[in-house]
Amino acid sequence: MSSLSSLLQSSTGLSLLRSIVDGRSYGLVLVDTKGDILFANAWFNDVMGSSGPALRGRRLYDFFCEMSHAELDTLLDNCQRGDAHHSESGEMFLMTPQGDKRCVKMTADGVFNATAQGNELLYIECHLSVS
Repeated sequence: MSSLSSLLQSSTGLSLLRSIVDGRSYGLVLVDTKGDILFANAWFNDVMGSSGPALRGRRLYDFFCEMSHAELDTLLDNCQRGDAHHSESGEMFLMTPQGDKRCVKMTADGVFNATAQGNELLYIECHLSVS
């Protein structure tokens, strides 16, 4: 585990990250290379009706309608391989615990680890689409 991943697993690292990103008016999610959630800000937690600790370790795919999985694959693969530092999705659909679909546009950026191939973590922004 890298120092960046270790920091995100510590209570100090999570507290610092939360103080920086919880006031955002859009979702911020950090996932590892397997697509497991390491951190989700308050916006994403609220939309998903959950809390940060409850989401940690869950797969990002669990929160999207199956019809959005191919788009999510492309978004994450582009950044994970390091082929693109920044990748944007078309419209995708989050599925809330109440069964509601929320249309979102997502961007993903790789968090590069100089000691590894490609990107170690992916930083994802999730914006509600207004259509």
